[in-house]
Amino acid sequence: MKILFFSKNSTPAIPLILLSATLASCASNPTTNTQSKAEPPNRVNIQKSNIAIKQGNASIRKTKGYYAKYQTNNQVPTLIEISAEPPAITDHKKSEVIFFSNDLTFAQPDFRTFKFDDKSSSFICFKGALRTDRDNATNDYNPCDSSLTSVSSYNLGSQAFLAVASFGLSAVTGTTIINVTTDEEKLISLITKTNSLELIAKRRKNDEYEKYLKDYSAAASIQLLNEFIRIHASNDPNQLIPAARDKIAQLTIEQNKKQELNARQQQVRQEEEKARREKELAEQAVRQQEVNRRRLAREAEVAQYRKGLKIGDRTNCGPIIEMKINLLKIYFPVSNYGNEHWIDRSTVFPSNYSCHFMNGRYVPPSV
Repeated sequence: MKILFFSKNSTPAIPLILLSATLASCASNPTTNTQSKAEPPNRVNIQKSNIAIKQGNASIRKTKGYYAKYQTNNQVPTLIEISAEPPAITDHKKSEVIFFSNDLTFAQPDFRTFKFDDKSSSFICFKGALRTDRDNATNDYNPCDSSLTSVSSYNLGSQAFLAVASFGLSAVTGTTIINVTTDEEKLISLITKTNSLELIAKRRKNDEYEKYLKDYSAAASIQLLNEFIRIHASNDPNQLIPAARDKIAQLTIEQNKKQELNARQQQVRQEEEKARREKELAEQAVRQQEVNRRRLAREAEVAQYRKGLKIGDRTNCGPIIEMKINLLKIYFPVSNYGNEHWIDRSTVFPSNYSCHFMNGRYVPPSV
């Protein structure tokens, strides 16, 4: 049985009174309601598997598994696609999509558009004219068009208005609300007829094998090789784990050699740096010795110069014009401080040295 959504612009449904009378007649006359009493002809006798069937599909996107897409032609269902992602659906009225958990412990239809009532654990289908902007869409896979659902209850008349109001909707006369649930027997029948569990298990095995080969090819380091061994230790069809261990041993040898080489290179660099610094210090000591030698030579030269000074000799600041024991009067004009200055003999220098006065006071140069 298929229950369709109708938008607010669709053709009005069967009048409420006629629909109510028809349902009441079916309920009161067992001969007209044989579907609930006896199985229809050619029904497949299903031996239920251990797989659990879930209602809704809120948990699907968070669970690892596979999506099986089915199409029915001439009442014969065919599994046409198995994918790890939700498949696209071009004809949602002739297609079914079932999600299977990776361990095949549960399955449920991957309905794309629906309203699910947590209280009754059923999907809500509106049949009739609705005035709302929250109608269920009917252009994608939904429980109201699916052949994998069965009607669980009807809401007619005032019950329909109350049910519609509980969803914040408004309805006009002729609206019927039908609750449907995933029919476990129908779903298992489809799974059994199409040999889905075996095909999905085969797909999973192929995917695991491809991942197994890909993981091995990508394992270029000891860490990745150990991870490969950990993940695939219980399933090693190509005996790649011994090869992975051989790779680890080889990489370990190469790593040790590289570490030894790096250590030797580091030692050589340290020795070279030490030799460079020692050479630099030795050269610096030689330069300092030369500086000291030249300074001592200059000091000796200046000391000898000072011993032989006499009036008329030129100093670094000018000629000597008068002498008093260790004081020398030098002629050297200094702005605002006169032209003649008394300078201690021990602070004068030959004429090749500079002369500097600060605030009228003589400042001797460095040797």
